[in-house]
Amino acid sequence: MPPITPVITFGVACLGCFAFDYTRETLEKLRVRRTLEAYVSGDVVRDILDNPASYLTSLGGKRTPVALLMTDLRGFTAISEQMDSTQLVTQLNEYLSVMVDDIFSFRGSVDKFIGDAIFAVWGHLNSMGATEDTGLAIQAGLRMRESLARLNEQWKRRGLRTFHMGCGINFGEVVFGNIGSSRKMEPTVIGDAVNVTARLEGLTKDYGRDLLIGEAAANLVHDSFTLQFVDRVILQGKTKPLVVYCVLDAANIPDSAKTLYLDAYRRAQDYYRAGEFGEASAEFRQCLEHWPEDKLVALYLDRCASFVEHPPEEQWTGVHVVGHK
Repeated sequence: MPPITPVITFGVACLGCFAFDYTRETLEKLRVRRTLEAYVSGDVVRDILDNPASYLTSLGGKRTPVALLMTDLRGFTAISEQMDSTQLVTQLNEYLSVMVDDIFSFRGSVDKFIGDAIFAVWGHLNSMGATEDTGLAIQAGLRMRESLARLNEQWKRRGLRTFHMGCGINFGEVVFGNIGSSRKMEPTVIGDAVNVTARLEGLTKDYGRDLLIGEAAANLVHDSFTLQFVDRVILQGKTKPLVVYCVLDAANIPDSAKTLYLDAYRRAQDYYRAGEFGEASAEFRQCLEHWPEDKLVALYLDRCASFVEHPPEEQWTGVHVVGHK
């Protein structure tokens, strides 16, 4: 038998097998990509697919420093009781779609939705460095705030309810892994840094700021953003004070007045921490001349008035004890 016939047959068979394997692998990668892109940005997906072994190893559990972001809608329970269920789901999905796009735009990963709350992470899959990860999380938070303002304008024109959001951002070490039971598992992060992020978000209700960041995050990005000290607080269940900041870059205060405002605010905080509440009140009132609607300053004016009337009995440290979670 001429040798050319089996050679050609063998070659065609090999080529067919190669084409089949290549097509199957391509389709599998496409399926994995589509699945991952529901949770993380396209850039992160490419990094995972380029190095899948590292990602699969991480699912077994690893400690890693990450930037964390958590948002929550204000008064959403009351809103949900007053809205038609179909309209509520439609509007909530519209909100979540825009917020997720903003997170993905800054290479973040959506860890989970908790009702109307969003929990996102930077650095557990592919870190660009602590400072860069935290900066991206803050940029995402600022973008989300702008996007919600645009959505609210659209909803007003359509005669719909508006939403108001609080956002907490933190940096710290977490454990990342595939966590759950044999019947349901999900890759997620756990640890004290996650809890603190949720508490920071909750504190936005108290301080009149819709975006608060923790001290570790502030130390990483103080050269990139205009930060404002908010308070030293002891969270419920904690003993060490947490220093809280907010980002002023997108605040409703003219740039020409921002320096004067911050100078007066720093002097007021110095007096406040020293226990000189009368002098602190005078400086806080100076702040209101530059930002009349500042709820944070109004809170401190109320505190100072209360301490002038009823001075602290114990040694004053300027630390506020938070009585709620």
